[in-house]
Amino acid sequence: MIIIDDFLPKDSLALQTITDDSLWETCLPYKWIGTEEVASDVWQQMSVHIWGEISKFGILPDKFAGVEYWSNAMALGGSKTDLPWHYDKDEQLYNGGKGELKTPFIGSVYYAHKEIPDGGFLEIDREGDVERIQPVPNRLIIFDSATVHRVVPITSGLRRTFATNVWIDKPKEENFK
Repeated sequence: MIIIDDFLPKDSLALQTITDDSLWETCLPYKWIGTEEVASDVWQQMSVHIWGEISKFGILPDKFAGVEYWSNAMALGGSKTDLPWHYDKDEQLYNGGKGELKTPFIGSVYYAHKEIPDGGFLEIDREGDVERIQPVPNRLIIFDSATVHRVVPITSGLRRTFATNVWIDKPKEENFK
């Protein structure tokens, strides 16, 4: 796992854009950008930026199909206040009657809220050893998203996340409709 605080420069246009309230009026469903595609919106630009920076750590495969990305907002009294234990996978392949398990190579969570909320910790379970990570604004977490993880309930404040997964082979297209 890699945790990078102050991922985007404090006075950057990128930070101003990704934390702008208007961008978060509705959450982004699962989307896809292939490695050969040119980023055409703020979400794709953020995906490309995250994995461009992470490539400097030498943890990405030489070849991969692309990046799955989505956004999520949680607040007490909102439609979501937590996320149960799960691991990221090709949902359509798994739930489409076959039960076949295909997971991403690696994933990320970027915190795009402006203040630290109460609760909303990311917890990652490594065979009974649970690591708890506070949702600090402008923090990027790179981790094995095929590992069981969850978000504990928000008790006050707002938690906004932009999540991505790198896939060696693209998940089923039905995941992105």
